[in-house]
Amino acid sequence: MESGVRQLYAKIRLKELASRGSLVLPLLHLRRTRGSATFRAVGRALGSTLRARLARPGGHHLVIFTMVYGKRLAQYLPAWLQRMRAFGHGGRTLVFCLDETSEEACRRCHEPLLCVRGREQTAANKFHMMSVIVNDGFDVLYLDFDVVLLQDPVPPVLKAAEQAELLVSRDLGSECLNIGVLYLKAHPDVAAFLQELIIWLWNHPYEFCQKAFAGLLGVEDLHWNEMFGDLGKAPRWAILDPVNAFVSSIVYSGDVQGWTGDLENIIIYHFLDASGAVDTKFAVAGRYVNLFDLFYANPKLDLADATTPLFQQDPQVQDELLGSRLPAAPSVSACGNLPSSAHPAWKRRQRARTKTLALVDRSNSQLSRGARLKSIG
Repeated sequence: MESGVRQLYAKIRLKELASRGSLVLPLLHLRRTRGSATFRAVGRALGSTLRARLARPGGHHLVIFTMVYGKRLAQYLPAWLQRMRAFGHGGRTLVFCLDETSEEACRRCHEPLLCVRGREQTAANKFHMMSVIVNDGFDVLYLDFDVVLLQDPVPPVLKAAEQAELLVSRDLGSECLNIGVLYLKAHPDVAAFLQELIIWLWNHPYEFCQKAFAGLLGVEDLHWNEMFGDLGKAPRWAILDPVNAFVSSIVYSGDVQGWTGDLENIIIYHFLDASGAVDTKFAVAGRYVNLFDLFYANPKLDLADATTPLFQQDPQVQDELLGSRLPAAPSVSACGNLPSSAHPAWKRRQRARTKTLALVDRSNSQLSRGARLKSIG
């Protein structure tokens, strides 16, 4: 009887969430559709987050999700999820497992319903998954697997999201976006943007998905963009602080990558290890450095301890972080490869808007770190 009540509550809550602007079939009707096994599994995963009662204040439920595949990365998944649980996010973290190895690893250490099996090992999966989540009424925080949480990212992300429907990280020294950390609200404008992005990638499969994402926001130049036309109403979007909060390591360029400020202010450290290799001719270290081992296979770290900073638990972690610290933020360069005279009218409008956002972003970065953290709460 109790189980039946819980299921009824979940259905009612799903219907309520899905009715807030959903553009596709509500989750309530999943059992009557012929959707793929993956689509149905996402529905069950979202239902699981409802049962965990992890609502965020003032809006939709929030789902965190990442993608992983292969034996090399799957071995770090238990520790990665332990870090999520340290900040209370285990029940809302969905793992998109793109092979049998990662699925088995996930099911051994995580809620099985939150381990969703995918088939194609492609980066574009993140957009399809986010589209399903957003259209079914859930906000989503996407994290690349090669990140480590120094602090709980949810409070500062939600604070930043008060002024925007889409949040994205970027390089320190350029306007180039980095879609390793993305926050998207369950909002019609976001759903429409994801739909246009998926369609664009379908018709232009040769384009790097990160470049396409940035291009549709007007930050970068896309091949044949004159054929795509005006985007219409894009979602309000903003940059997550790349200076001292949502930062990256220096792998190839200290003019573009890295961070500056105080260790205590770092929220997410993106250590840029998607392939398990580097081009040694251009890498700053001159070799591949496996930071997965440092953060997720390090016996000196207690990843379940959310109160003691990781850089205080092991001096090597502090050395790694400080190794990518710059004395000051570099000037921010443009991110594009075409002269402005070659841009269509809609591109020029977007580029002008981007410049305005960049100026605001740079102005905000000059504020006192202490004052900004205090405002976050």
